[in-house]
Amino acid sequence: MAPPPDTNLVELTLDRAFTDLDRNAPPEGILTGLRQIEPACQEKTATRARLLHARGLVMNRMGFPGEALGDLHEAGQLFDGLDDRSAVARVWRSIAQVHSWRGNGREAAFALLRVVAEEGKQLRNISLALLDAGRLEFEIGRLRDADVLLRRGLEIGADIISAGERRNAQINRVKVLAAMDDLPSAKAILAELDLTGASERMLHLAAMEQARIAVREADLPAARALLARANDLAPPQPDAFGRIEQKQAEAELALAEKNPTAALELMHAVITRYAADDLAGREVVARLFEAKALDLLDRGEDADRTLAAALRRAIGRGLSGYVDEVRAQLALRGRPQNALPPALEAGDPDLGSAERFVRRRPLGAGGFGSVSRAYDLELGKEIALKRLQLSGIYDPELRAGRLDAARTEVAAASRIRHPGVGQVYGLLIEPDDEALLVRELVEGPTLREAMAGALHVAEKLGIAAHLAHCLAAIHAAGVVHRDLKPENVVLRNGLMPVIIDFGVSAIAGTASNGEGANTQAYAAPEQLRGRSIDGGADLYALGTICYELFLGALPERPEGGLKGFFTAAGRSRRIRQALIAAGAPDAAAEVTARLLAYARRDRPAKARDVALALQAQPA
Repeated sequence: MAPPPDTNLVELTLDRAFTDLDRNAPPEGILTGLRQIEPACQEKTATRARLLHARGLVMNRMGFPGEALGDLHEAGQLFDGLDDRSAVARVWRSIAQVHSWRGNGREAAFALLRVVAEEGKQLRNISLALLDAGRLEFEIGRLRDADVLLRRGLEIGADIISAGERRNAQINRVKVLAAMDDLPSAKAILAELDLTGASERMLHLAAMEQARIAVREADLPAARALLARANDLAPPQPDAFGRIEQKQAEAELALAEKNPTAALELMHAVITRYAADDLAGREVVARLFEAKALDLLDRGEDADRTLAAALRRAIGRGLSGYVDEVRAQLALRGRPQNALPPALEAGDPDLGSAERFVRRRPLGAGGFGSVSRAYDLELGKEIALKRLQLSGIYDPELRAGRLDAARTEVAAASRIRHPGVGQVYGLLIEPDDEALLVRELVEGPTLREAMAGALHVAEKLGIAAHLAHCLAAIHAAGVVHRDLKPENVVLRNGLMPVIIDFGVSAIAGTASNGEGANTQAYAAPEQLRGRSIDGGADLYALGTICYELFLGALPERPEGGLKGFFTAAGRSRRIRQALIAAGAPDAAAEVTARLLAYARRDRPAKARDVALALQAQPA
């Protein structure tokens, strides 16, 4: 085992890391150096806090905001314990930058307030906080406010902030002014910009902004020359962030040169990267541009789709300036300003290439496939992506059955619009014959996981009543779920039940042989016998869940055949008594016993009646 590096080497490495970060050196190389000194930085000292601060900045540059924020918050706590207020302020500025890049305006604003609170008496920190706030306003699309804050920050910090900090702020102001179409002011700042000793990153940014202004002024030869110069200054790594920015500027030039096809090809890579790095404001701007290029190719529906995705993204992140801009574009196309086009809201079963799913993270696996969390570039939001396991299935009938189940889920869920029913956006068949089911991402524990904890009587009744309302919506759409169980219920935000997984549903007016992947413990007697079923089978499953909520165990199964009929009354009495003994209100015990009746005719007629009865129970 190699000995840890000595103290001097550690401090020198940290100093070099922050210097490299200031000059925008490739983050991978910086991270390698930090890992080499990490064994010597385990104690809760200022050295470890500096390591965490540097590593957080590196992780942010590499597109891992969660890891970055974890390191930065730990660094801030260490500096706070050491009572180093200046260092705490620096760390919170970095936290604000992570949130600002991703359009998280609320969190960025609170972080900047912390900066001022830590060292509000120093004009330099006030200047830098104003400059960061100006950048935040730009990222969320509020251009005039961004210009005011950037201008004021530069005025306060005129003789205080460093040359590099001043250049960064001036370039940001150029971007704001250009976006506001104030090209003379933007050009004036670029003309006065002192690039002596500037990093290649800064030189690259300046050249790109000059090229963008030339494009807006229709001076295309100048724009081409400036972009060629910018390309020479761009990082050599093909996946470097500067290369993505270069592609965006080249796409703008291609569109100005009446080549929308080339512009679209370039912009696709840009949108993919911005989405993967969770840069919401930049993604929205890129989608607005993409819509213009699609219109030039007479692809109006595709333009509608990308604008709808931009609107979802802007609303989801609270990017107020961009929300108004996207809505205005939709209005110009004859779309309602306050609603997405219905066809786009529902999703299209023919969803296109699987390349559109980025930022995949595993969520779990089941008998039919694996489920991951991903960002959908076409829908403009996070979704749950279920990959059906077909590659190892040689039986053609079994393969067809899996695909039929997925198609059934799309058809069944598309009929229902209810907050307690998970949406399904479509099915994608890939070239390798694999299948992807695109679902709404419902965040929270499954009901099975929640039942492992301690639930109050009122919570149990509330869950059961809400599930009954969900079933009422499902049955009203002519759908029978057929596989209701705690594993197929997710508690959104830990509170509200949402029914998912319609893979074995039966739809009114379609044939069903009564078979399916239902879990036998929750299946109604007629379902197990292969008989024709209706919503009563789902009510039986609901009764099983209600019983399990109160007793933590499954109810007594009915006997088969005629014996089940003759013993039904005694079984119902035992179920009712067990529920009351477990603390269920008398009327709730009565409703549950009826739900678990052997014969369909003895169960409640409608799910809504069950919901109202459960809601009326005292906790």
